[in-house]
Amino acid sequence: MAEWHCKLTVDEKILQQMAKSVAAEPEKVPLSSRRAMRFAMTRAADKALGMPVTVDDVLEKTLPLDELVQALPADALLIELARDGVVVGCLALCPQMRSAVIEYQTTGRLSETPSEARAITGTDMLLAASLTHQLLQQACIASQESDLFEWLDGVGTANRYERPRAVGLALGDGQNKLLELQVGLIGDRKATVLLALPDLTQSTGEDDGGDSDADWGGRFSDAVLHAPTVLDAELAHLTLSLGQVRGLAVGQVIPLYGASVGSVTLLSSQKRVCVAKLGQSMGKRAVRVQPNNGLAMADLAPPPKASSV
Repeated sequence: MAEWHCKLTVDEKILQQMAKSVAAEPEKVPLSSRRAMRFAMTRAADKALGMPVTVDDVLEKTLPLDELVQALPADALLIELARDGVVVGCLALCPQMRSAVIEYQTTGRLSETPSEARAITGTDMLLAASLTHQLLQQACIASQESDLFEWLDGVGTANRYERPRAVGLALGDGQNKLLELQVGLIGDRKATVLLALPDLTQSTGEDDGGDSDADWGGRFSDAVLHAPTVLDAELAHLTLSLGQVRGLAVGQVIPLYGASVGSVTLLSSQKRVCVAKLGQSMGKRAVRVQPNNGLAMADLAPPPKASSV
């Protein structure tokens, strides 16, 4: 029987290239900030609460401090973000996310009906702690080898901000990166999670030679001047006996002796601010601020009765 032998010759360079292609590991491509935060939010809700959620979109903005404060909802749970013991940012959970966290931990399910508005309590902060911790942790895991990791590295939650303006007082001037996570809870029920930290690609202005104490003083003064205050308008003081007060009846006319439209005093926290004149503006009662004559309002005694002859 005849035997056939076949000899196959392969170029050595080709063998080397084939060996390299097998041994080479695929290059790791870091997730974008949007994909990383999508993964982090869904993973955090699952690990912390076992709650299934979706992330419909992730919006990214860079805002100065005053615009960041305006972008924070007044009815959101605002949580301090700190690095090395210093407050550097803010994490915000909208009312629907707050309610969803409590619903799922107490009932094990979510209602398709949006929750009604209610005041924020300490329980909200306590029950949301596991979710917020997992969100930051999962975001760091998902953002390895990307710029987002440096932005989040070493950041943890601290105390609660009482209101958005408190964020402006706690944070330094400069640009801030704001990530808005639009979360789908169940059905048409939606929620929002906001994450704000200083933008590391922008100069904070700390090296400009400016006085940080003066900057803080300016922010504090601005916050105080924008705080609400109550202004009371008093027309007159009247002294009555207890018997006269108990005898008051509907329709009774009480004379204000010595009072006039120009004797109005404006008070704030029981302290005199200025004097004013009573009038009208656009069909409503109004007062016009008058020059301060330095006279303090005092109780006016009734005129003496005429003596009979």
